[in-house]
Amino acid sequence: GTGKNGPYLLHAEKYYNLPAGVDQAALSETQARAIITQRRESAPREVGQYQGKPVTVGQGQKGVYVRWNEQYFNVPAGIAVAAVTPAVAIGLITQAQAEVAKNVLATVSKYTIGRNEWGLYVTDGEVKAKFRPGTTEEQARATTAEQAAEMIKNYKAWKKKNAGRK
Repeated sequence: GTGKNGPYLLHAEKYYNLPAGVDQAALSETQARAIITQRRESAPREVGQYQGKPVTVGQGQKGVYVRWNEQYFNVPAGIAVAAVTPAVAIGLITQAQAEVAKNVLATVSKYTIGRNEWGLYVTDGEVKAKFRPGTTEEQARATTAEQAAEMIKNYKAWKKKNAGRK
């Protein structure tokens, strides 16, 4: 059949999209079985646990990924879904956590002060408010919880006021 995402196969009450360029009319049973097998192998699957939470690996539009604790981590190009072992997945997670920790300058109450490619920021876990240009890392580290709360509040107000503007 053909659906909103293009041509598909229906097998055992499950839908499998056909890859681009595959002619649905000329599809043989062998080709169909190969597509189904490939789709099943790339479907998300749990590979283990890390810190008591499930670690899942799958194939997305941008390549192979690992999902843990509501976060996605890209798997390096050239590594197939089937080749991602629990050790590989946990290695990617810990590597990403180390990268994030490297950019954390301070933690004040429930706020984290850090740096990224756009500069210094404060976050409450939901919103990232940037420091004013020219703020040094030492000044950012000296931010109090009250100042951080005020920055987040001001950023939310600015964001609400400027919503929809380009």
